[in-house]
Amino acid sequence: MIKQKSDLANYNVLRSFYPVLTAALVFALSIPTASAQNSDRTITVSGSYEYNLSPNEIIVNISFQEYFLDEIEKSENKITIETLEQKLTESIQKSDVKKENITTGAVQLVRPYINGVYLKHRLRKSLLVCIGDTKEFSKLTRTLEADGLFDLVISEFSIIEYRHTDKDSYLKESRSLAYKNAFEKAQLILSQTGGQLGKVIKIEETNKYPNSSGSFYSTHNSSGASGFKPIIISYDLMVTFEIE
Repeated sequence: MIKQKSDLANYNVLRSFYPVLTAALVFALSIPTASAQNSDRTITVSGSYEYNLSPNEIIVNISFQEYFLDEIEKSENKITIETLEQKLTESIQKSDVKKENITTGAVQLVRPYINGVYLKHRLRKSLLVCIGDTKEFSKLTRTLEADGLFDLVISEFSIIEYRHTDKDSYLKESRSLAYKNAFEKAQLILSQTGGQLGKVIKIEETNKYPNSSGSFYSTHNSSGASGFKPIIISYDLMVTFEIE
């Protein structure tokens, strides 16, 4: 039977090493795998944990470019970048996107080269729009479409990033729960052999960074379903315990 004092000491390693948050998430316990070495009386087990975070910040890139109303390209007939940006911004805000969620992306000077001749320069610019879910995304696209901006102004429209505002906290939590997973595996194995779990000898982190995107959508996430593919936060480690 495992000593209560030893159990508490090991669990305190978890609490002191990583902060524990409260979350109701799906936990899949894998089949325990371990190696026990009789010579130095240790046991090494793997631990893992994974979150499927539904992103709550989706970044949409919208690009547009100046153009001329005539083939001669007279300066007075150029539709300026300021005019295009004003029309685009007004339409975006009409879809209930807050002003602070619209930022400038890239600005570029363009000189088309046609039939061996450089045409007059144009400015190309992009706006980055932050939305929260598929409902907001649909409203944005339909508003821009209704205002005719896909035909008259916008040259590029795409989702370029999925984010979660509390991703770092979930990464810390996954580390903590991966250790707990390893601790419980070691307890299970030693309960069958009559050994007692001692102090932690070594912790080796085998996966230190979160995955940026997921290949499937899951409703098991932190803050409800946004409708976009999940951000998968996973953590794996190996822990070596002393056997008393």
